[in-house]
Amino acid sequence: MFDNLDTSFGAVFNGTAIASVLYGVTCGQVVVYYRNFPQDRLSLKWLVAVVLALDTLQQYLNTYTVWFYQIEGKAKGGPLFVLFANWSIIGQVIPTLLIFLIVHLFFFRRIWVMVQKRKSAFLLLIPTMSGCCLGTAYVVICFMFPKFGATAKYTWVLVGSVVSQCTGDIVIAAAMCYVLHDKSRGIPPDHGTRSVVTILFHYTLTTGVLTSCAAAAYLIAYVMSPQTLIYIGIFFAHGKLYTNSLMASLNSRASLRAINGASEEMCFDILCREFTPVPTTHLDSDASNVPHAQR
Repeated sequence: MFDNLDTSFGAVFNGTAIASVLYGVTCGQVVVYYRNFPQDRLSLKWLVAVVLALDTLQQYLNTYTVWFYQIEGKAKGGPLFVLFANWSIIGQVIPTLLIFLIVHLFFFRRIWVMVQKRKSAFLLLIPTMSGCCLGTAYVVICFMFPKFGATAKYTWVLVGSVVSQCTGDIVIAAAMCYVLHDKSRGIPPDHGTRSVVTILFHYTLTTGVLTSCAAAAYLIAYVMSPQTLIYIGIFFAHGKLYTNSLMASLNSRASLRAINGASEEMCFDILCREFTPVPTTHLDSDASNVPHAQR
């Protein structure tokens, strides 16, 4: 099955190591979030907790996969254990897909609010939902045919899932950038909110490109080298990027407020006012500085 066992399971080990580092970054960001934003709505706090729990589950499955193929499988399974996909290497896809879905829905909600809750905005979720459905179908297929290589005729399902996820990343990022650009019209160039919008624009574009490139790398590795598990190693780390993008987005609000200075409520209108209440006194003192279109 495998051209080189060292390359295949070495890639899985390396992917797990990278995923472990990203998981540590996630845990640090979660601690920072709960310390810096105790006033956030309970629903958002629960969202962070659920995403962290899913990320932890995925990290456990990644680690157990390495343990199985490096230690347990060799001791109990004999030489044939490398021919079959262990339940953990298949199951780790499930929490990754859930994280992908939750993060996309989180960013979609921001877009939906900013476009005044237009129903047409739901078209943006088509690639996301397609990627999740095809990904779930491929997981079921892998459980039905756990032998490596047995799912070759279902490659189109995997390719469709990854392409849909990659498209979803690009669509969400592009839509967010467009809305931010549209919302920034009429704001003076020297206004603090203009700097905030510029930072958000670059951040959204960067994270969208990063996750899309990771998905593309995963797909290329699978197509170019299906006789190895390099693509699995990339996928192990891929899901962590979504979690970190969510937490970085939430934690960046503190620095954005500092940049925006006295007009931070305008930043909330553009990005996250629906999550964090703005003090009434602050709003009253700066109400005269807020353009009518933004109020």
